[in-house]
Amino acid sequence: MEGLVPIAIWLSLALVAIGLLVIVVFGIKSLMDGKHRLWSIGAMVLPLVIFGICYAISLGTAEPATTAMILTALVLLAGGIVAIVLTGIKGVFN
Repeated sequence: MEGLVPIAIWLSLALVAIGLLVIVVFGIKSLMDGKHRLWSIGAMVLPLVIFGICYAISLGTAEPATTAMILTALVLLAGGIVAIVLTGIKGVFN
């Protein structure tokens, strides 16, 4: 059973990588066909940019990738909370 765990992890990572590749390919195709605006594609890339920044910040730690993933999740969570609060405030004053 212990030998199956690394295989399962690599298969999971491969499926995630294939999914991301398909998303990127069809995103570029939709952008070239004019179906989507650059703004909507940029919103899909924002988590990757935040992860890159968090990874660069956490390079001195013992596990930079893990730290970057946690920091990315926290930054995106904080951004979502701020967006919800601002939307609520906007709704109050309209």
